[in-house]
Amino acid sequence: MSIWEVGPAQSVYLLRWKVYEIEAGVRHLVGWDVDGFQGRVSSEIAVWDPSEFKVITKSGRIYTLVGPSRGDSTAEYVWGRWKDIWGYDHYNQIDVSEEYECEGLSKDDDTVL
Repeated sequence: MSIWEVGPAQSVYLLRWKVYEIEAGVRHLVGWDVDGFQGRVSSEIAVWDPSEFKVITKSGRIYTLVGPSRGDSTAEYVWGRWKDIWGYDHYNQIDVSEEYECEGLSKDDDTVL
């Protein structure tokens, strides 16, 4: 599947996720789409609801963060390609995942919240 196709789903469960901040403070989710069985990069994060572990992106898609952040190699590959296509520097990013962590979860817990 092309990284350009996003499909009709409006709600996505994201496992093995990270949040990266790039230029101008723009943040994106990068992780494994549980239902789509693929690495995924979100559009810009618009709203973070820590009580529900949900992110709403600028495109209106709703992401539920599953388990703790820890990254996924396939999603990291998609993230690298996304940055190539949009012309972003691979080294000019900040991992801000800790700001989105769910309290009380260990790095081994993949429980759907």
